[in-house]
Amino acid sequence: MTLKEVADAAGVGEITASRALRTPDMVSPGLRKRVLAAVERLGYVANRVASGLASGSSRVVPVLIPTLAHTVYVPFLRGVHDELDRHGHEVLLATTEYDQDSEARLVSTLLGWFPAGLLLAGVDPCRPRVCACNSRLRRECRWWSSWTWPRSRST
Repeated sequence: MTLKEVADAAGVGEITASRALRTPDMVSPGLRKRVLAAVERLGYVANRVASGLASGSSRVVPVLIPTLAHTVYVPFLRGVHDELDRHGHEVLLATTEYDQDSEARLVSTLLGWFPAGLLLAGVDPCRPRVCACNSRLRRECRWWSSWTWPRSRST
């Protein structure tokens, strides 16, 4: 299903359909209603990869933490989710299991999805791979944060 098919079903142009979904204040309420009805009827789901390529960013914010086994991350993740949701972003959660190579691979992979930002809770900010990740984050994300927590595998 493409945006063009939604536009055709709603009887509007592709640009109007896109605006109705992304910036609804730019179209009349009647047109937006028609586009939303077509989206519902056709089961349209926006292609976020294409959107990211076109805009150079997305609404996704990866959050990398060392583990899910430590309860310290529960209130942190709740707060991150609530704040990002308030601003129209989605959380993508990943764990590194305290592995620096895994952390570097994840950062590299996730930056390829044009995230709006990235939150990285690492183990040791002075290790070379983490420093390289932080350098890349500064270049490629509109905003990011990197910090460390005490290394602990206990719950």
